[in-house]
Amino acid sequence: MSPFRTWRRLLPFLRPYSLHIVGLTVLLLANASAALVMIPVARYAGEVFNNLTLVGLNRMILALIAAYALKSLLTWLSTLMMGFVSIRAVADLRADLFAHLQRQSLDFHDRHKSGDTASRMVTDVNAVRDALAQGAAELIPSSLILLAALVYLFALNWRLALLTVIGMPIIGWAISLFAGRLRGWSLLAQGKSADILAYLNENLSATASIKSFNREAFERNRFETVNDSHFLATFRGEQVWAMQMPTVALLQVVAIAGVLWVGGWEMIQGRLAMPDLLAFAAAVGICVEPVQSLSSGVGRIQRAIGAAERVFTMLDEAPAIIDRPTARPLDSCAGEVRFEGVHFAYPNGQTGLMGLDVHVRPGEALAVVGASGSGKSTLGKLLLRFYDPTSGRILLDGHDLRDLPVAWLREQIAYVPQETPLFAGTLLDNIRYGRLDATDDQVVEAAIHANAHGFISQLADQYQTHVGERGSTLSGGQRQRIAIARAILKNPRILLLDEATSALDAESETLVQEALERLMVGRTTILITHRLKSATRADRVVVVEAGKAIETGKPEDLLRDEGAYRSLYEQWRLS
Repeated sequence: MSPFRTWRRLLPFLRPYSLHIVGLTVLLLANASAALVMIPVARYAGEVFNNLTLVGLNRMILALIAAYALKSLLTWLSTLMMGFVSIRAVADLRADLFAHLQRQSLDFHDRHKSGDTASRMVTDVNAVRDALAQGAAELIPSSLILLAALVYLFALNWRLALLTVIGMPIIGWAISLFAGRLRGWSLLAQGKSADILAYLNENLSATASIKSFNREAFERNRFETVNDSHFLATFRGEQVWAMQMPTVALLQVVAIAGVLWVGGWEMIQGRLAMPDLLAFAAAVGICVEPVQSLSSGVGRIQRAIGAAERVFTMLDEAPAIIDRPTARPLDSCAGEVRFEGVHFAYPNGQTGLMGLDVHVRPGEALAVVGASGSGKSTLGKLLLRFYDPTSGRILLDGHDLRDLPVAWLREQIAYVPQETPLFAGTLLDNIRYGRLDATDDQVVEAAIHANAHGFISQLADQYQTHVGERGSTLSGGQRQRIAIARAILKNPRILLLDEATSALDAESETLVQEALERLMVGRTTILITHRLKSATRADRVVVVEAGKAIETGKPEDLLRDEGAYRSLYEQWRLS
């Protein structure tokens, strides 16, 4: 992605603030004009010192203070306006990126570490904001001031002006040379920042495991490796940045020294008056700051280009799961589900299903059992259209899932996994997540049916209790009952339970199982489990092995046969 194309893609985010940008442009032009006022003030100072009087001295000092006061006011206003435009535009960019992430399917999140995604959302977007707020704020007025000062220099003394201009291509070459190197190191440093965030996300979510294995020292060493890698990439960029500023400044001083020497020679020869020399020196001096600002601004923008490329690269990834143009919701949902010759492989090449055929009748409870890695959970992910089959098709009430809107499909299904993540908020908010327009009374009723109301009532703040990050203040059984209450509130036609009771103690499992049996009444239920105790409550059982359905029937019938289900049952009973 070229730098020009990268910045052009930011224009849609700036367009809503066109009026602000027009006002900002006026302020920047006025600010540049205020800086150029110093040139006639310098000429006036030369005339005053040629014929010094108290009145002339006072006027000169007042003119100097007024010029700087005006420039300071305009600088404050333009900086404030630039800050508003850049922060607002970047907030819109971050909002678009977040919305894009919400549209992505699971394969996207399988390929991207959460830390890298967070880095692009925060660190990279902030780098773009800094470039807009500071880099652009430096480039625009600096370019205007430099152009106007050069015009004045040529009008004053073209020979001296030509000498001034000769050195500028060398300075420009130096700036571009540093800018290219800075961009490369900046892109690498942004990637290393993402690695740190990814590691921290992994480490902090596994604190209990790290401590149980006494691996604190090992993890410190791992972090030092990632941290040192980030340091080296970042410091390389800082080395380029540190070298750029003094190098450009030195080239400027050499150019200015040459101009002043020639100007002094012209004055000695009687071809240049003192007021003109002071005005010329002031104009050259005015050129110094814009050139330095241009150098700094280009550096900031080169840093931001690397960050912006990472942001737009993520925005360019199209979601794998999208609605077909012809997708239409059904008038009603009976809940009949069919898997017909379904093959599926994950993006990493791992095989999930190999020609699966399964039929779930409306209102039926079907248990899907099998060894770990047999493809049981993959079945549920495909039903929710987290992924699409590689081949074959999945039907709901006789309609291919790909012909139904994704949002409508998922409204028909309540998904209760083994570990249901709760959000950092109140219990009331977490249950209401199942239906956002539910009343408090409806939330309480759902909690009662989920066997959750009892423990909630014993808490000091009851339904206003904050559950902590990922529900850390609740036990596993309590989290599962909150998840069931959420599903009850959703009131789905299809219930998908993926190992919903496998990680619970006996008492919690009993309470959760009671809640699930209430939830299953009148609904099509797919119960994915390796605990055969749960499977015995189903109407039918399907045994999955290596991605295929190898055995189907009522649990009591399968127990009488010497088949795969009987073998799994015996293993479970002995475990």
